[in-house]
Amino acid sequence: MKQVFWPMVALDRSGLWTYGVSLARAMGSILHEGLHLGSLRTQRDALASLGTNYAETNDGTGWMDWLSKNDRRDALVHFPVGNRRLFPMRKARQVATVHDIAEYRFPERFGPLHTFHVKWVLAPLLRQMHAVIAVSEQTRQDLLEFVGLEPSRVRTIHNGVDTQRFRPATREQEKEVQRRHHLSDSYWLYVSRLEHPVKNHVTLLEAYAALRSMGKDLPQLVFIGAPDIRADVVMERIASLKLERAVRCLGYVEAAELPVLISGAKASLFPSLYEGFGLPVLESMSCGTPVICSDIKVFDEFVPSDALRFPARDVDALAHCLLVDLERARERVTLSRDLTWEACARRTFAVYQDVMEG
Repeated sequence: MKQVFWPMVALDRSGLWTYGVSLARAMGSILHEGLHLGSLRTQRDALASLGTNYAETNDGTGWMDWLSKNDRRDALVHFPVGNRRLFPMRKARQVATVHDIAEYRFPERFGPLHTFHVKWVLAPLLRQMHAVIAVSEQTRQDLLEFVGLEPSRVRTIHNGVDTQRFRPATREQEKEVQRRHHLSDSYWLYVSRLEHPVKNHVTLLEAYAALRSMGKDLPQLVFIGAPDIRADVVMERIASLKLERAVRCLGYVEAAELPVLISGAKASLFPSLYEGFGLPVLESMSCGTPVICSDIKVFDEFVPSDALRFPARDVDALAHCLLVDLERARERVTLSRDLTWEACARRTFAVYQDVMEG
């Protein structure tokens, strides 16, 4: 294998960005000088520090020019966000990672133009890939069902977690970050974009309000994540339930603060109706924070069997889990060795080898 090119476009401080940067860092130790990253000027500092070859693609279409110049038979192009951006290559081998295809299951969340782009532009391009990596078996099954990919060309490779970054913090670190964000000592945490309905904040708010109406002394409820599609529905529900003083919406937080905030939480809550993977769940487990999550299938792939689970739309069941958590001892969660970025990189490299030899 000569050269591997990654167009790091359409990434931000979400799980997509974490995937791209974390896997590139781990992959660099395998490919060394053979890995080339291309991205916008605004991402230069974060990517240039990874120690790989870096090219600045200047603007929204510059990455396509960059790929065209490197379109040759001894090259492989890996699109790390294949459910957002793809570009047809004539000579190079092509691999795409797909994180989810929520547009097929929740079309109402997306506008008609975006849905058209996924179904009629990206889906045909995915069928041209030499291999597609799905970050979960759930996403793989969605690709087979909705996009019609050949099963032999779709590999499931789970995301990883940086256990050096996501680990239990000291109590002093937790208190400092809590003071900075004006949080109480006791809080439940939900790390997710603030959106409706897929992330299911409303069910969580209704369960929380129901317990408060019973006179329960509850931890503060804290949301971390930027406002996204229909975030106004979530904010209006907070107001209608009179939870303005009990719920904090922090938006994005600094990267160094996130593990500390997770570590300091009584529990991490994940009421999602759908996830392609659910990276914050894995990060919470790595911090040793108890997880309470919905019963969607993707969580079956890596969440321990003794975790508190509930039907995603069941307010009463979620409220019951929250009451159980109030009495539950905090336990360090044991992570599988397979759930690291190094393991993800090794499996991804094996896909590269198969594609180049095929």
